[in-house]
Amino acid sequence: MIRQQGFSLVELMVALILGLLVTLAAVGLFNTNQRSFQLQMALSEVQETGRFTLDYIARDLRKAGTPTPGLIRPNTIVRASIADNANVDGTVQDVLVFQFYGIRDCEGDVAPGATQASPALITNRYDVRVNAEGVRELFCQGSVDAGSTGSALIAGVDSFQVLYGVDRSVSGEPAEDGVPFAGNYLKASQLGASDIVVAVRIGLLVRTEEEVVGLTESNVGFTVLDQVLNAGQGVLEDPRVRRLFTTTVAIRNQDWEKI
Repeated sequence: MIRQQGFSLVELMVALILGLLVTLAAVGLFNTNQRSFQLQMALSEVQETGRFTLDYIARDLRKAGTPTPGLIRPNTIVRASIADNANVDGTVQDVLVFQFYGIRDCEGDVAPGATQASPALITNRYDVRVNAEGVRELFCQGSVDAGSTGSALIAGVDSFQVLYGVDRSVSGEPAEDGVPFAGNYLKASQLGASDIVVAVRIGLLVRTEEEVVGLTESNVGFTVLDQVLNAGQGVLEDPRVRRLFTTTVAIRNQDWEKI
């Protein structure tokens, strides 16, 4: 006679507990991988967005002062239109405006009748605005289409700051040494009438549009050029993935008699 023997209650309980532990470990590993994947995707998104935007502005800004035949416009930063400490939805944002002779503006609109031999005077403006959903966006607005209100480049802009490199001597006067050296970087409101802008420095703080699972607080502060943003306060109160981008662009075609 063959005796049949099953598992005891204790053995079944041990097996169930071991199975539960293995399942919990697998679920935990899956969740960790998901959070890591989301974080990497968010970092890639912010990195790509920030680099694209700064490259776009830098390429555009390098056209500032581009001459038309027989005429060179030095110092083409439009001072009457630029501003600093502009309040945009409770945030401090800057405005960048410059002119050049060309064919199309930053929105892609072509100036009527403009050619390489006979370009038109174009004004481009970059500033931060708030859309209908309450998201801050960086806009470019060209002068070709007078009825245009501009085109959004990117969303999720926490800070857009601009400093202007001027060619000054130690005494604060124009250097007049034949070298276009940006010895001082100033805000728009600090520019003097005799200051020659030879470079523009741009700082851009970009965040993800969607919240990332696992981020519960913003514990990192940022210094965007001259603006200090404290961790967990103001625009940094919302926990998001953020990246800071900066670039400096030299301005060509200066008045060499004053450099």
